[in-house]
Amino acid sequence: MSQNILLQLQNLSLSFGSKQLFNGANLSIQRGETIGLLGLNGQGKSSLFHILCHKLDADHSVPPFHYAKGKGIGNQKITTMHIPQELNQKEVGHLSGKDFVFTFYPEVAKLYFELQEVNNSFETVDPAKMDPLIARQQSIHEKLEVLGAFRIQDQYESYAKSYGHNDLERSIHKMSGGEQRKLLLAVGLSCPFDLILWDEPTNHLDIESIEKFEDDIRNLTGSTQLFISHDRYLLTKLCQRILHINHQKVDSFEGNYGDYLVYLDQESTKRQAMITRLKNSLRREQDWMNQGVKARGTRSKKRVEGFHGLNSKISELEGLARKKVKIELSHSERKTKSLVKAKELGHSFTINDQEKTLFNKLNFEIHKKDKIGIIGPNGVGKTTLLKLIIGDLLPNKGKLNRAENLDIRYFDQKREILDPNATPREFLGGGQDMISLPDGRSKHVAAYFQDFLFKRDELDRPLSTFSGGEKNRLQLAYNLTKSADLWIFDEPTNDLDLETIQILEEQLANFKGALLVVGHDRAFMANITNKVWVYIDGQFEFFDSGYAQVESYLEARRIKSSLTKEEEKSERIKNSVTKKEEKKLSYEQKKRLNKLPQLINTLEAKLESLDEALGKINLKDNDSKELLNYSEFTTQKESIELELLEAYEELETLQ
Repeated sequence: MSQNILLQLQNLSLSFGSKQLFNGANLSIQRGETIGLLGLNGQGKSSLFHILCHKLDADHSVPPFHYAKGKGIGNQKITTMHIPQELNQKEVGHLSGKDFVFTFYPEVAKLYFELQEVNNSFETVDPAKMDPLIARQQSIHEKLEVLGAFRIQDQYESYAKSYGHNDLERSIHKMSGGEQRKLLLAVGLSCPFDLILWDEPTNHLDIESIEKFEDDIRNLTGSTQLFISHDRYLLTKLCQRILHINHQKVDSFEGNYGDYLVYLDQESTKRQAMITRLKNSLRREQDWMNQGVKARGTRSKKRVEGFHGLNSKISELEGLARKKVKIELSHSERKTKSLVKAKELGHSFTINDQEKTLFNKLNFEIHKKDKIGIIGPNGVGKTTLLKLIIGDLLPNKGKLNRAENLDIRYFDQKREILDPNATPREFLGGGQDMISLPDGRSKHVAAYFQDFLFKRDELDRPLSTFSGGEKNRLQLAYNLTKSADLWIFDEPTNDLDLETIQILEEQLANFKGALLVVGHDRAFMANITNKVWVYIDGQFEFFDSGYAQVESYLEARRIKSSLTKEEEKSERIKNSVTKKEEKKLSYEQKKRLNKLPQLINTLEAKLESLDEALGKINLKDNDSKELLNYSEFTTQKESIELELLEAYEELETLQ
């Protein structure tokens, strides 16, 4: 095995009942890579993670499955950490945020909690028995030191605080989903292991936290990162390789997600050309086959075999062609322009006898063709605002008027409408074989089920056996059988695979009714919105432009906030340190000082040129070339910005 290879899987086969996920799949992972793992929901992404960290065994196969490992950090046996999507509340709900990290290190956890017991015993122990207790305490300390527990804990707490966790003594069960997710980020970022497996790490996170996470991943060294993610910005900005679970194999592509889209388009074009050529050949062979045995003459057996082989080849190629989910949003024929109108809208609630105001004095209207994205940190009232618009809540202050007989459909991320004991046939068809669609058509429940990338033989499986992403797809299928004046989506892309997200984008962009979407998927928001509501400084601000236009403003605010913090830090350092005696510049330093202004001008001109180029890129069409250009220009911009910052600092120092 090459020294640069971290691990290899060979001849991986895995099935659950009649469903086969892998069949003779191979995989190789290099040291220090950052990799994106793609694939339809339910096709084996999470199972592959469980194989890699030995939580799941592969099937016995011929040839046999082989899991080969290289040497890890420090030439030791390689170590793997799996960061899940969600916490197991039953296992960790009683723990504090501080203790939570050790649940990922069983050997450390045992010693850590034993140390807590010893420390607590000092309060009640007989002084005569103090020495054995001190010796036991010292022994545990030494073992924890060898395992690196204190370094892990320090780094974990540092990362947790950087994501807003200032009180790590709080119990896990008192934390919101977003706060728990940030603790998981801190666990993964502080982990000293060789391979970190991230399962949808940015789900339910606000955009500012996602961008900080991307920066933190870039700054990591030594470990290998493998991501399951539907965040295309993250996959494009961070990943140097893409793995795609496809037809029970694991395809590997060198490049980021933008590069991979270009490759897929090229492969799709080649496949379609091949299918056309093969079909022409098949048509000629079909004519020959139809002539009858006598007319065909001699050597017919070999040619008949060739005909069937050609037919099989076409079926195989068509199966490889990228499928599309047939999502068809239906809108009503309402003529009313204004659907919802809010005047001085406010809402608050009481907690621990204190009133907390979520928002106040909001004034907005939702019109027929508005496609509105709602963006903001977790816990600021986005879902509450949706419930006010729907009518599930009444406002404390102000007025909210809805058009008469307004038909609103709400896509809830909690999947509460799914009965785990029901089957897709029962859930989608309500016991009927035919489904009535909003445009007046009827479709067989099995055909409609297959439109959403499911196999026909899964139609009678209990919903409890489907993955989270598959359940989301089923709920989407169910909701899209209904018409509406206003569609409301709360985090619609969570748990959906990229193929489904892209098709959903296309349909939302073409939907003629009104849309209201809460989300943190930046590419999704850029592609569908024409208005954005952003929570800034304790209040919602309303922009009459889509996310692609508002993004630069939000980025400027983030940079400004970051610079303010850096300035405050610099000022503190400046005030705490005695000013050193000024030194004279050397000849070389004087030369450098004279050249720096010209260098800064050149770099600023390059930045301006790149900003113009980025401004001309159209992300709404989801064009793979445009996305690749966006990635390349963004990378160049980041590099020049860093160089410019260093030049500014050098100029200031020399001056």
